Amino acid sequence: MIHKSQQSAIINGSNKSHIWNIPAFLVISLLTVITGVLLLIDLPRLQLLDYGVDLNALIKSMFTIFLACVIGSTIGWERESRNRPAGLRTYALVCMGSALVMITSFSIFEEYHTVVNSDPARLGAQVISGIGFLGAGTIIRDKFSVKGLTTAASLWVVACIGLAIGSGMYLTSMIISIVVYYILHNLRCMEDIKAEKMNYEILIRLKEENGQIKAIHKIMDKYEIVVRDINIVYGQTSFLEADNDDINIVIHAMILDHFIDKLIVELSGLSGVVSFSCGEE
Repeated sequence: MIHKSQQSAIINGSNKSHIWNIPAFLVISLLTVITGVLLLIDLPRLQLLDYGVDLNALIKSMFTIFLACVIGSTIGWERESRNRPAGLRTYALVCMGSALVMITSFSIFEEYHTVVNSDPARLGAQVISGIGFLGAGTIIRDKFSVKGLTTAASLWVVACIGLAIGSGMYLTSMIISIVVYYILHNLRCMEDIKAEKMNYEILIRLKEENGQIKAIHKIMDKYEIVVRDINIVYGQTSFLEADNDDINIVIHAMILDHFIDKLIVELSGLSGVVSFSCGEE
């Protein structure tokens, strides 16, 4: 059992971690701007020990990594604000890792393309296939519903954005990131409107009595149910293993989520009901 003091400590610790995310994000954003400005300057090549260091290449690599971190963190922040399985850190790491893979791939190609036949896109292709395993870990199936598909898809897109950043497609990556953020943040309202009504299949077996069908229709109207189709079978043995005197009713309908519990209570409580079941399609 967790005491109140322990609960408050856990909550405070969680809040502090979120607070620390803000200055860290600002620092990385500032570093991105600084390295972006330095890219416009033609810096000299430094000689350190026996190795020459190309400052322009180094600055470009740092800018690429920082930009990937900023973009990944921005999209991850939106996911974390909705308490999704993958949050800010996951998205930042995926985007940075993808960008680093492309930087490494191009570096290997430039270094050894005259010696061996190398393909700079080979490592990037492994990222595309490998990110599927990470995305699969966010998908959860719960009876009639599947959750985490949007998170898995957004992780895949962020990995692709990271590859684009690592390839030097900075402007394209920024534009795509804005579109992705808009889809995740703003288009949800349209999804919520549609999600207010879910498709259900209702199976009712009842003894034949006067006024039962009329009572069912009355309940349907009461809870604003949109009936897509209804099948009524009298006096036949069917999928519900009914006796000859039973009525089998199968209803496919769109029902408001906040009405479903009340609907189940009223329909199952009708006179003569032998069995009743209701589930999402």
